[in-house]
Amino acid sequence: MTTSTHSHKAWTDEGSRHIGAALAEQLLQRGERVLGLDNLNPYYSPALTRARLQRLQWKPGAEQRFAFVPMDLEDGAAMAELFAR
Repeated sequence: MTTSTHSHKAWTDEGSRHIGAALAEQLLQRGERVLGLDNLNPYYSPALTRARLQRLQWKPGAEQRFAFVPMDLEDGAAMAELFAR
């Protein structure tokens, strides 16, 4: 996880995987704003990945404090564009 001065206070990679989703959930429970990033590759169960994302998106206040972007962290141009917003 990295903190930034952008519109979200914290971002986490693998936002839909076990550790990333657990971290995002804890941050949301504390009232933080969270940006989850994940390339959604099929290495992990797509059904489990979707379920974790849905659980995060249904947390109270998540509609204002949680955003998810499906992207690969190795895509430097996409990362630069995301953080230029």
